[in-house]
Parts: sequence; C-alpha cells; structure tokens
Amino acid sequence: KQWYQRRVAITAGEYPTEEGKISMLMGHAATSASNVCSITNSHPVYIVKCGETYYHKYTRIISYSGYCVDEDFSDVCKNAVELSEEWRGTTIDKTRDHCDTLGLSDFESWYRMNVYEKKMPDHCVAPNKCGGDTGYYVGGELGHPAAGEGIVGRTFYYSSASNCKASALNGHILNCGNKDDGDDYIYKWVKPSGCDRVFCVEQDPCSSTVYKKLDQDGRAGRTASADKISDNTLEHGWYRFPRDEGIMAKSPVLPGHSGIT
Repeated sequence: KQWYQRRVAITAGEYPTEEGKISMLMGHAATSASNVCSITNSHPVYIVKCGETYYHKYTRIISYSGYCVDEDFSDVCKNAVELSEEWRGTTIDKTRDHCDTLGLSDFESWYRMNVYEKKMPDHCVAPNKCGGDTGYYVGGELGHPAAGEGIVGRTFYYSSASNCKASALNGHILNCGNKDDGDDYIYKWVKPSGCDRVFCVEQDPCSSTVYKKLDQDGRAGRTASADKISDNTLEHGWYRFPRDEGIMAKSPVLPGHSGIT
C-alpha cells in the first residue's frame, strides 16, 4: 500500500453515464490536519465510460500526490456486529457492572448500535450510566460523519464526576447510510484498558422506546380508590402519566387516595 502526502479526489460533479462520452471533472489535492481537509490545488481529470469500466486521463501529476479510488464499504456495513442491549442507553442507571472490555467478541470487528437512537451520544455522559461505571461517547467538534465521508477517525471519552474528558480512546466511525434511507453508523474501537467501561447508545427521553406508562386506575391524587398500587417494584427509568393532566400531583395526597396506602 502506497501512502502519499496529498491525496487527489474528485469532490464535485458526476461521472459520465453515456458510453464513450468524455467528461472533464476537477481533481482536488488536499492535506489534512486534525481530521480537517484543506484543498491545496486542483487540475482537470478526463473520464470516459467504456462498458462498465471508467478510464481516467490525468493532465498533470502533482508532486507527492496519489490518485485515490473510491472504496466499497458494502461488506463492512453488512457484516457489522449488532449491539442491542437496552442497558446501554444514556438514561439507564447502572444496575450491574457491565464490561465491554471483556464482553465484546473482539476489537477487530465493526459494531452497530441497534437500539434506541441507534448511534452513540455526541455529548458528555454522566458516570454510572449506560450499564457501567463509565460510558464512552463521541468527543470533539466533528461528531458523527455524513453519509459518503468514508471511514473517519474520532476520539471517544468517558466522564468522571468533575471532568467530561476523564479518559480518551481512539476509534473510527463509518456512516453506511444514504440520503434516502438516512444515517446508519458503525463503530470500531481500540480495546479499553480497564473494565466496567461500556459504549453508550443515545436515548431520546421523549421517545416511546424509552418511557413506560403508569396508567393504572386509581392514580388520580384527589380521588379515593380501593385499588392498591405499590411503586416499590418500579425499575430505574423514565415514566409518564397518560391520563388526566399527565403530571404528578402538586399538593399533598391523603392516605387512601390515588391507590396509595
């Protein structure tokens, strides 16, 4: 594999679809710093379609540059390992010590989040969420890539009580989606050095996949009820009242009302 200081790519225009017709597009050479591309110069590239094959004619070779081929990520996207554990959610309190350092099959594979919002959070996550002591999120200003950007390098962080970037982990993200079907992110991480560390999934508290309904008869705070309700067995999570005003009572509730003894 040959690496070049600058890579030449066609960043605008469409490849010809008509057989034998020559099209001219502009090839752009770019350098990158901190994952941000900067175009340094451009030159014409002539392209002709012959059958199912494209041929390219270059008018000028830029020093220390290489012409790049567009990659096919279909197999990578298809074979990503799916993670669908609900405890990975950003609003889920730690109930046991989950550990992706030991729990994931390997760190050569790509992984897809297949629960809740189906992506990692782009914001700081509090400790003791996502089913572990510390949960990783996508850090930095760049966030998730757009469809068509290819594989991008990103830094993943977990938080302490006083620091949103208590520890960093390198990894990559690939957006397998398109403009018609939307985003479809997969991830590849470096193996964490310690346990009780997990990779979080974004949750929207307003989504019906997150909250549970408390809709038993007798919850009305001002109504005497013979129904007996005990919330001692409720799990940690989000709940909503689908009846009446939809909010908790704002004044003290008498014993025997709202189904509570």
